[in-house]
Amino acid sequence: MEETSSFYQRVRRVQTRVLRFAGLIPLEGRTHYFIGTIIMSCYVNFAFAAVSSVYVWAFVEDCINARFNPDITSELFSFVGFHFRFMYIFSRRKKLTKMLRFVEDLWKGVESEEKVHVRKFVRKVSKLSCCYSGIILTTITLYVLSSQLPQLTAESSNETLHRVLPYPFYFDVQSSPKYEVLLAIQIICLLTVTQTSVCVDTSIAFLIMIACGHFRLIQVRLSLVARDIEDNEEERRRPIAAKDEIRNNEEGVTGVFNVQTTDEGIRKRIRDCVAYHSEILEFCDDIYALSSEIFMIELISTTYNLSLIGILLAGNMPLAEKFKFAPVLLILTTQLFVCQYPPDLLLQESVGVADAAYMIPPFRNDRLRVDRLLLTLLTRSQIPYQLLAGGQIKLSIESFGNMIRGAVSFFTVLRNFN
Repeated sequence: MEETSSFYQRVRRVQTRVLRFAGLIPLEGRTHYFIGTIIMSCYVNFAFAAVSSVYVWAFVEDCINARFNPDITSELFSFVGFHFRFMYIFSRRKKLTKMLRFVEDLWKGVESEEKVHVRKFVRKVSKLSCCYSGIILTTITLYVLSSQLPQLTAESSNETLHRVLPYPFYFDVQSSPKYEVLLAIQIICLLTVTQTSVCVDTSIAFLIMIACGHFRLIQVRLSLVARDIEDNEEERRRPIAAKDEIRNNEEGVTGVFNVQTTDEGIRKRIRDCVAYHSEILEFCDDIYALSSEIFMIELISTTYNLSLIGILLAGNMPLAEKFKFAPVLLILTTQLFVCQYPPDLLLQESVGVADAAYMIPPFRNDRLRVDRLLLTLLTRSQIPYQLLAGGQIKLSIESFGNMIRGAVSFFTVLRNFN
């Protein structure tokens, strides 16, 4: 079980370090008003403002000159969407810190042999985070190479070439070392913005997966209760001499009789499951309040960009530019998947609690009290917990498929219009 705990701690540590770097949660033992946290949050906010502002400036300049640049428009939606999501979560950083502490308390309250059920979902979000981050790092590399490759080719052939930066800037810079310094600043800002955005998106997914893991744990505990009730019923049907022999054998092996399998122990376990389920539902309400607007911003920017990038790749764009934008299409699809997959799992695991409660057999002793507890649990869990984007759009794998189809349809209409 140590491996289980260490794996969770590694994933938690990576999430925490990036969130602390962004100033979203305070340093250990400090508050949000600690000078180090303020400096880091100022730097990250500056990086977001620097990247998104140049795209806003370039877009406004295109509008003034009555021209449409799909490259600028697409990247504008991506980076401004990143910026809005970060600003929203930054304004609620105290709430995020409180929820992460609650997650840690939940983890400490789980028995060692039960942590494997939560770890399964933590592993899923860890894989999503690594995949998402890897795709973005690959895309940044292609962005930089696509802007620098013509220059390297020109230097080898002693030709003079107009130098370009990975993304727009307010004025043209050609002289050294100004160009090299600005190139380094743009790369650093780009890495800061993208990796912080990945962490913001996956931190929401992390919270949802934790809730899924604890819903699964409730199902496991209820299935164990059902098994113990069945065992007790079988024991009641045995002759008295056989019961004494079985109990003596158990006491001889373990030294004590298992109190949790007694009638009072089973009642207490069911009460604990009902209280535990209520606690996780309140945690899900907090997730919904934190993530609803973030998901809405992400859906708007992602679905629009999917269609626009599709037009760019299907057009007469040079091969080098297509080489740069192809991974962007993969990023947008991954963003949409990260936005839809964890809520879909939450949907399944929340309704699974009702199935597990329904499968508990009748309890003879004090049946009225136990049935009342199970009825409360069934009433709360029979309706799946559905996360909504902006309080309107249902988030699930089915919605993911519908949005991909909608983006393709929108792309087809725009292409025919062009």
